[in-house]
Amino acid sequence: MRRLLAAVVSLLSLVAFAGVAAAAPTPDATVDPSKIPDGTYTVTVEKVVDPQHVLVVMPGDMKTELAAVRASISFAKVKSGDSLKISTGKGKILVFLDLTSQ
Repeated sequence: MRRLLAAVVSLLSLVAFAGVAAAAPTPDATVDPSKIPDGTYTVTVEKVVDPQHVLVVMPGDMKTELAAVRASISFAKVKSGDSLKISTGKGKILVFLDLTSQ
């Protein structure tokens, strides 16, 4: 009886672990920018996609690709690894300051 109970508990814990592991986000998963609350954040640039889009790591290790709200905002001089202070609105960057070049 004890062996059967131990086997059932082991099986249940294995199934529970497999479920948690499958639900865990992958390291390269990105967050939908529209889900990020409007505000000011300090972020780290992971990759400049083009002069209007940048892939960043937000506080809490969330990755997201953000777009500039206007064509006059350009990320052409930003490099991977730079720290930016950004203000977002509706999932887009309204204004930014490159803290690395300061």
